Amino acid sequence: MIKINIKFTPQKVALAICGAIALIALEADAVFYLPLLGRFKSAYLECRSLENQVLDARNIIDSVGNNTSDRTLLTEKEVLFAIDEFVNQGKVKGINFVSIKPRDAQEVQGAPYKTMPIDMEVEGPDEKVSEFMGSLDELKKAVVKIKSFEITPKADDRARITAKITIDVYITARDYT
Repeated sequence: MIKINIKFTPQKVALAICGAIALIALEADAVFYLPLLGRFKSAYLECRSLENQVLDARNIIDSVGNNTSDRTLLTEKEVLFAIDEFVNQGKVKGINFVSIKPRDAQEVQGAPYKTMPIDMEVEGPDEKVSEFMGSLDELKKAVVKIKSFEITPKADDRARITAKITIDVYITARDYT
């Protein structure tokens, strides 16, 4: 049998304690820190993804914001400009205007604007009339809303339709005369 004689000096004891503490710290790191590091990495990737989505949304908002428009509330006298604009837009699309009848402006309770209903009857190919109705939102000088519409196919040509449309043109409640 071999006898090993080890003397424990204070320096050797301190060194052994430091080694044990280092081993415990490494073990704690492996048990606690590494799983947290994985969760941190997935949270970081999710955060970056959200930041990219926000950046994309801001770019979309900026591109829409750069689309300046002259659309304002018109006066009652200026409604003719809006009528002229959507007649021109309709003619470009091949729409025939049978009648256009502006009505008296109507007060909107508690609002700084009025609405002026315009009844019109148009006819044309069904896809062109639909396209025209969808394009009313693109008017440059007026704010309008389609209040109601009634579509009837022509008896002699089913590909053509007649549409009775009521459009509200938003006008200022102030009198600028």
